[in-house]
Amino acid sequence: MLKKLDRLQWKPMWVSHLGSVKGGLEYLNIPVSEAWLMGMTGHAFLINLDDKVTAAGPTAWNNEMLMNLGSNLGYETHGVFGWRTEADFTAKQKLAWENTKKAIDQGYPCYGWELGIPEYYVVNGYDEHHGYRYSGIGTADPLFLLEGLSLPDLERFEMTVELRSELEQHGIAVSERTEVSKKFGSLVFEDALSSKLYYLLQAIEGHWLVHEESLNGAFKPWQELGISQNGLLEMYWLEPGFTTDDREALKEALEFVLEFSKGASQWILPGYKVGIDGFDQWIGALSERRADGFGTAYNAAVWSECRKFAVECLKEAEERIGRQGSELNGLLQAGAQHYGQVYHYLSKVEKLFPFHQREEEHIRDEDRLNQAVEALTKARDAEEQALNLLRAIYNKLS
Repeated sequence: MLKKLDRLQWKPMWVSHLGSVKGGLEYLNIPVSEAWLMGMTGHAFLINLDDKVTAAGPTAWNNEMLMNLGSNLGYETHGVFGWRTEADFTAKQKLAWENTKKAIDQGYPCYGWELGIPEYYVVNGYDEHHGYRYSGIGTADPLFLLEGLSLPDLERFEMTVELRSELEQHGIAVSERTEVSKKFGSLVFEDALSSKLYYLLQAIEGHWLVHEESLNGAFKPWQELGISQNGLLEMYWLEPGFTTDDREALKEALEFVLEFSKGASQWILPGYKVGIDGFDQWIGALSERRADGFGTAYNAAVWSECRKFAVECLKEAEERIGRQGSELNGLLQAGAQHYGQVYHYLSKVEKLFPFHQREEEHIRDEDRLNQAVEALTKARDAEEQALNLLRAIYNKLS
């Protein structure tokens, strides 16, 4: 028999780990904005790449601190972590399964790694015969194609009469209280009345692929968790906790970011570069024509999203802890401005190497590569100034 948490669903974010956490927090009615979640866990300010800029970079680092810092935001993360090569791997698979069933029975949201593709997924139910029931990217075939919609019209972020009519012709009825936003490189429609969520991905040929709720109903047998090329097993659940003072939460997040960005060995895997060295690695890979095309598009999308939330996080910090005319307030404003520059130039790289419209020849296009190197060089310079400002903010908070 299926046991399911009906309101629990993954939130579309390139950082699928925090998209899963955000879905869990909304289920638990814990009010944390996406920007504050990204910033107070440190993720908004990080970068991590290997020498070929493969798609592994955004997730191939020790993210233990990301979960530890989350405890400042009113939730606690518990779970099981292991590798297929470990002697007790089968026991960990069983423990993860039993923990997840118990958590869902108690009304606690769960999430785990690689229930579909190598990303994080919300686990919103279980069935003794079918295993984990999960929600996330890469789990849904499109419902249908839409034609004749222009990106500028859609990016007004309005549910127009014409669009509602088009959707209704395909059997989708949405209310006037449907919000339109851009997340995970797609346009998301979320109906406040029905709680239904749809997202549109732009296909290469200009058509729009319509998906529903990231397939709110795929299953993975519990015995298959961690059985993959990566061989990594992760399964967690969230519980309500205590909220830390905003100043202390920001200080702890920045302490981690500054340590991480220097390449602290406890967080970084061999062969990866972070912080300014990460930007240099990316610039070098494109300049020397050794960068992976898929990975370049994916990294551009992920780190661009991070810097967007870095800007929003520092603005939110100004509202929460800044004082009019204070030096800290000025530093937060300057930090947001510099991260805005980083976001601007990373967005240029994202447009040069669009993930959902990617083509193999993009990574061989000399003009495209040269433009990306120029944009990344400017992003690197702005990032260096932004990190200096984070250090100044941290010193003021200490």
